[in-house]
Amino acid sequence: MEVTPAGQDAMPSWEAAEWFRPTADQLPVLIWIADTNKLCTWFNKTWLRFVGRTMEQEIGNGWTDNVHRDDFDRCLQTYVSSFDARVPFRMEYRLRRFDGAYEWILDEGLPLYAENGEFAGYIGCCLLISDQKAANEELARSLERERRIAQTLQSAFLPPYLPEVDGVDLQAVYRPAEREAQVGGDWYDVFALRDGRIALSIGDVFGHGLDAAGAMIRLRETLRALTGLVDQDPAAILQAADRAFQASHPDGIATAVFGIFDPASQRLIMANAGHPQPVLVRDGDAAFMRSDGVPLGVVRHSAFEVYECRLQTGDAFVLYTDGLIEAQRNIVVGEQRLLRKLADGPIEANDVVTDLAGDLRQDDVAVLVLRVTAPAAQSLWEFRADNAKSAHHARSAFEAHLRELDLKPAVIHVAVLVFGELVANVVRHAPGPIEVESYLEKDDLVVFVRDRGPRFFARDFKLPSDVMAEGGRGLFLVGEYASLLSVAKRPGGGNEVCVRVPLSQPRA
Repeated sequence: MEVTPAGQDAMPSWEAAEWFRPTADQLPVLIWIADTNKLCTWFNKTWLRFVGRTMEQEIGNGWTDNVHRDDFDRCLQTYVSSFDARVPFRMEYRLRRFDGAYEWILDEGLPLYAENGEFAGYIGCCLLISDQKAANEELARSLERERRIAQTLQSAFLPPYLPEVDGVDLQAVYRPAEREAQVGGDWYDVFALRDGRIALSIGDVFGHGLDAAGAMIRLRETLRALTGLVDQDPAAILQAADRAFQASHPDGIATAVFGIFDPASQRLIMANAGHPQPVLVRDGDAAFMRSDGVPLGVVRHSAFEVYECRLQTGDAFVLYTDGLIEAQRNIVVGEQRLLRKLADGPIEANDVVTDLAGDLRQDDVAVLVLRVTAPAAQSLWEFRADNAKSAHHARSAFEAHLRELDLKPAVIHVAVLVFGELVANVVRHAPGPIEVESYLEKDDLVVFVRDRGPRFFARDFKLPSDVMAEGGRGLFLVGEYASLLSVAKRPGGGNEVCVRVPLSQPRA
């Protein structure tokens, strides 16, 4: 039911309606005319044939005998209120045919005015819409079935639970679109890596329905699988995922953020493929974290940039999909509302979605929140490698930390040797800032050494061919004592050396 106001100048005249009657009798639509007292005074022959009744039976209020009783009150209310307001109306109701069956009609009425401008009644035209309504209802049922299937697929592939990690509070929520079959390709994912770090991803495959849900599942699982294969570099992971996505969905487009957070050092690295920028909430202030990149599926040979930051205790890192900021159909307003909501705190993912997206969501919404709840572990040392004093203090602190872990003296000896040789290598080739980080993992002491120097590779840890050469022996020594040694390109330039010292060293 819909009532649409219109100006009097657009209304047909009573004289024209009277002149129109002979023609109206020949038209394949149902037409009626009513007087100023709301009583119908005329019906065309098409109407009379449809209902199988005479003009005398239909005029006045007789026509209402054919209206389905379930539609009668609504129909009468629309007719009377529109008539009193002198405005056009449009309503759907069921009208009984000559054979007793009911058909849906769309009845549109317009006020009539005499040449002197006085109100003269109404004229209405009715179209049979039963077939159209049946088709629309079947389409709606089909869309709803697809929506339920897509939602079931999404729910099945969303993480059944969030990992429990010391020092970190994780929250996530996914809510599907509420209208029609608008369930799309939104997802979030969180999982713990073997070294204690946390991998996070969130994204949105463009489109809706089963195709988008299927593409989302493939992309999400591709990102998860690549985490163990591509040096755990967010940019390389997104690049490899983009190649796989374009191969399986050549016409598809998706946005995504992929990040890795280390609770021990509170270091976060991430890459963005055209997704809405994450938000960092710190000390009651919320700000977008700059991160740029093209969406997946847009360019043939994609390249992404890694962004790195150090979170602090109490910080919240918030990822979300665009349905959260587009609920008001104004992205700028949506972003401002998001920042205000997050800054006001406390941050609860469910409340954020409810307050910003509401109950009548036009699109899926996913929100993922990582909040740092404990200080970083005392397993990270930062200093300048070309400052002998600071390097010496860091080495002493590193050794003291290993002793607090009650490791075997032989393990401590080897770890300190590795520490010294790697730092010496940085001093020789790339004097500047350096980080040393360590943690225990099963049967190994894992040590990371990060620098900002020129690129080098694991092959450089081999014994030099020239036995009289001054360089190379230290890295070779590291390679002899450490296992599973690898060198990765560091985001922003530099190297990250990962060394595993077996805890099975014999006790001294």
